Amino acid sequence: MSPRRVLSTALAFLLLLSLACSLPGLTLPFGRSTPTPTPLPPLPPTLVETDPVVGEEFNPAGPLTLYFDQAMDRASVEAALSVEPFFDSSLTWVDDETVELRPSSPLPRDAAYRVTLLPAARSAAGLPLAEAVVLNLRTAAPLRVVQVVPDPGTVEVDPGIPLTIVFNRPVVALQAEGAQPAPLTLDPAVDGTGEWLDTGIYVFHPASPLPGGTRFTARVEAGLHDLTGAALDDTYTWSFETALPRVTSAEPVYEARPMPLDITARIAFNQAMDRTSVERAFALTDAGGAVLRGAFTWNDASTEFTFKPSALLEYDADYEVRLAASASAPSGSSLGSALSLPFRTAGRPAILASTPSDGGQKDEWEGVS
Repeated sequence: MSPRRVLSTALAFLLLLSLACSLPGLTLPFGRSTPTPTPLPPLPPTLVETDPVVGEEFNPAGPLTLYFDQAMDRASVEAALSVEPFFDSSLTWVDDETVELRPSSPLPRDAAYRVTLLPAARSAAGLPLAEAVVLNLRTAAPLRVVQVVPDPGTVEVDPGIPLTIVFNRPVVALQAEGAQPAPLTLDPAVDGTGEWLDTGIYVFHPASPLPGGTRFTARVEAGLHDLTGAALDDTYTWSFETALPRVTSAEPVYEARPMPLDITARIAFNQAMDRTSVERAFALTDAGGAVLRGAFTWNDASTEFTFKPSALLEYDADYEVRLAASASAPSGSSLGSALSLPFRTAGRPAILASTPSDGGQKDEWEGVS
């Protein structure tokens, strides 16, 4: 027999011997039986999970659910469980490993409780907990408004911004369908549409910009409920004041420096304006008061425009940019004061000075300017 075949036969024999050792109750050829494993002793029970988890708000109506890693002796668990401060409750076993603690009546909101499970709680095998389990719980707080936009007491509010309310808890479900609560009311009343950006943020979009220079009172009425049934206990009220239209910057600014003949006028506002009323209120006039023709160009937000005259202005002439106080925002609120920007254009091209001067002399190496 070749050495390679001898080696293969030996390996096969060892493999069969290994398989024989792994089979229960099989007697080996040497007269010994496969050893029977000794069962491990039962382990002490462990509380593996709670619902709600520690740190999560507890529904005042319950339940608190305790999950163990093995079947428990129900009577010992019930005797070892206590709550401070005490409240009437009932225990319901879902199965031998799961028990629910439910208050007999809803608990106060935003209240702290301490649940203790002593080591006297035993498993069905009679083993106690290795140590006491202490759970610190807090019931869910009442529904509250935690932020609003604009902030309470704000003045000079842009009339075009949406109004936002942020709650501390979910009020509507994600992807909820059908009619949803509309918690905001305004005085004076304003037409518009509201939407929930998520479960706890409500945004109101006015149908048109709010009237400028107006004080608004906004309210979220008490009684609005969150998804757990918690109510807004007190009506939340705040006020803000919208800004009147005003000019924030304007050109040209004449500072005794002649302006170019192809000058462009530019006026910017603190809020969106009614383009038609602004264009009617605007004029670029010459020294005799004649109004020059030209074209208006607005930005997308209607907060800024430029005016380009159709033709070049005259040399060394006086002009004035005017904006009447009647220029108004879409709500009808007007500027209240007029704008005037007088300026003078540059003169015709002329030599102001030269080197050397007229009639003067220059050295051979000196240039001319």
